[in-house]
Amino acid sequence: MIDGAVQAGDERAERLLAPLRELKPEIDTFARVPSRVVSRIHMDPEEPTPGLRYASS
Repeated sequence: MIDGAVQAGDERAERLLAPLRELKPEIDTFARVPSRVVSRIHMDPEEPTPGLRYASS
């Protein structure tokens, strides 16, 4: 799995991604998205979430 973000124009981004796309990945999810959604790419919760930790004895 490879992920990343390119802060450049579309042409530059396409040149940077071309070698990865030549590998013919099963899934290619690189796409232009607004900067406000970058924090959601990994689908991590945006708000704190409850957690529980068990200590081993």
